[in-house]
Amino acid sequence: MSHIVTIKLLEETIPFIITVETENGKNYRGKLKNIEENMNCHLEDVSFVNSNGKILKYKTVFLRGNACKIFILPDIMKETPVIKIKINQIK
Repeated sequence: MSHIVTIKLLEETIPFIITVETENGKNYRGKLKNIEENMNCHLEDVSFVNSNGKILKYKTVFLRGNACKIFILPDIMKETPVIKIKINQIK
């Protein structure tokens, strides 16, 4: 059940800029263009800081779902219906 809620929440994040931290500690920040059920995600206009501290820009990045550790979503997502339904179920 929680996996379905997670995917639905990420699908509602598609027009926004998110940050994805991978299992190896790398952070990618860009606009979410697509998310699949296995958490594969496609980001556009991506900023990435390499190990030397240099900021790299990519037009598109595809991240495999099993490499994604953390999704940092914009604050506006607190108002999404998926979150409100889940919070009401917990109460």
